[in-house]
Amino acid sequence: MDGSEFLTRFKVKHLVWIPVIGFIQIYFLWHYANKADHIRKAKDAFLAQHFEDAEKWRSEYLVHFDYAVGTYETESGVDAKDVTLVSQCSPDNLHHIEGLMKAWKGPISIAVFSPDRDAVSAMFGIQILRKCNADIRRHVTFHIMYPSSHPPRFDETVEDFTDDECSIAIEQLKESEGKNYARGELPYPQNSLRNIARVKIKTDLFYLVDIDTVPSNDLRYQFTKFAKKRGLLDQTRLEAFITPAFEIRSHHNLPANKDNVIRLIDAGEMRPFHYDTCPYCHKPTEFDHWYGYRGSDELEDAFEIEYSNSFEPFYLANTHTAPLHDERFKAYGFDRISQICEMHVKGFTFYVLNNAFITHKGFKFKKNFHETKDYENKKNGKIYEKYFKPELKVKYKDSERECLEASANRRGHVQVNVDNLKQILKRGVEQHIQIENTREKLDKDEESEENPEREKSDGENFIAEKEKTEPVSEDESEIEEESEEEQITPENEVELDNKDYQEIKYSPTEDEQSEDEKEVMNMFDQNDPKEVSKYNINENEVDSNFRKNEEKSLDEPENELRPEIETRNVRLGREEGD
Repeated sequence: MDGSEFLTRFKVKHLVWIPVIGFIQIYFLWHYANKADHIRKAKDAFLAQHFEDAEKWRSEYLVHFDYAVGTYETESGVDAKDVTLVSQCSPDNLHHIEGLMKAWKGPISIAVFSPDRDAVSAMFGIQILRKCNADIRRHVTFHIMYPSSHPPRFDETVEDFTDDECSIAIEQLKESEGKNYARGELPYPQNSLRNIARVKIKTDLFYLVDIDTVPSNDLRYQFTKFAKKRGLLDQTRLEAFITPAFEIRSHHNLPANKDNVIRLIDAGEMRPFHYDTCPYCHKPTEFDHWYGYRGSDELEDAFEIEYSNSFEPFYLANTHTAPLHDERFKAYGFDRISQICEMHVKGFTFYVLNNAFITHKGFKFKKNFHETKDYENKKNGKIYEKYFKPELKVKYKDSERECLEASANRRGHVQVNVDNLKQILKRGVEQHIQIENTREKLDKDEESEENPEREKSDGENFIAEKEKTEPVSEDESEIEEESEEEQITPENEVELDNKDYQEIKYSPTEDEQSEDEKEVMNMFDQNDPKEVSKYNINENEVDSNFRKNEEKSLDEPENELRPEIETRNVRLGREEGD
């Protein structure tokens, strides 16, 4: 075969095969395009089936209320005199509900923040928990919330997340654990979630907690009895009952009772909640008083405590009297502090329960905070001082109470009303003496022998408190560092845009605002510094007045009560803040 014949045959073959190959390519392109369209339609149908009928919440969120309802609601109905535990989380913290359910054994309402594909993760996580835990299926009601700009999205398979074997599925759910605040560019709206979890509950009492904390055993049953005896279902009573909060080393089991808590505290295996990250946030609970209180075995209010500006306790209260959370506070800082502030201004009295407590597994450390924590805290601090507190003056214009400036309070100034100091000291001394008299014969010698250094430290702490300085502490440098972190000062103010306040004002709905409130809202939208400044507390003036009154008001009660206070300190034998 010569060259020309070979070339001719080669051309003929290729002229035949080229269209065949082209047809095959077109077929495969059509097939895969059709398959992709089929998958897309299947995903859209799936999302439509599982995320339909969303309700608008405020101006920027969509909510699926009662996404999964506890079967107890339909089987036997809800007892209005019961207590509902209220909390919120992101999908990667859903597994904590098992621990909550084991301790609570009653109605729980959870709001889950689920933007984009988190909505599908939340759906499967909820299905796993309901399938694998009968108590969760019976008692927990879930609500799903996401920004309207970030609706549910199903862009990858999740079959490995939904294993038929419950033990495997639950472990996979735990392995997905993350931080609520770490939601990319979206600020975590914890106060919106708290309100969503609360507004639909059907009981007259609620218990507000974090998702990764666990209340003491039998608290729900004990508190329902206590509430009935105390008359807490009466909506005219403005009272909140605090469960002291602790954190325990991760390798320990949760304490079964108060005696176990005290033993673990003494051993250094347990400490007050946020001991390292925010020592002022739970300090008003008066842990030393709670340790020594020996009242009834039945649940009761052990003692009343004074409000402090940085206070953010876990509490039980009447559903209809406690105000909702202000939803402008997103991500880290002032989210719970602001609500406790409003409760104080509204007229609430705070009591600490005698035998109840709540525990977080693992010690918290400042180094583990997310990167944007400081910025978020400063921004929220600006909202708190410049907008939130002035609005309370309008909303509760007949109230004589107010929330002190965060920066002043965190430096240890103006902790109590000077005019009431004598009464407060007397009440504390009388309570401590009454408590310790019953135990003095049994453990006075033992406490003195085992803890001589603690007695010395407690005396030093009292002297520090009397002089309005920070208590003596081995970790003083870290506490001071945190104090500076949390302060709102001109040097670290964060600029806030008016757009942050255009949509969401203080009250849940605009219809609920009085004319006075609306007027103030408009004033703040205009962002006139002259108008706003007249509501701000002059910290230097407050401190100056405090120092002027200090010599007149403190000398007499201190001299009069010094022997009793020193006796109390020796008997108590505990270091403040342990």
